[in-house]
Amino acid sequence: MFTKATVESSTVLVLAPLSVLPEYQKQGIGNALIKEGHRIAGELGYRYSVVLGSEKYYPRTGYLPAENFGINE
Repeated sequence: MFTKATVESSTVLVLAPLSVLPEYQKQGIGNALIKEGHRIAGELGYRYSVVLGSEKYYPRTGYLPAENFGINE
């Protein structure tokens, strides 16, 4: 699920933390859901999304740490 948010003057999407039942994990389901969400978001004109979640999982799906963009606590 993506939710609209505002970053400076831009409307962006925020990815809600994703969950897959344990018996279905490690099969690419979460990755496929994120990829499809990004595809649809791109078609709707969104340039990027942000997520508050695992620093180990989400980088595998293309998310980068906020520090890379000068955003700190």
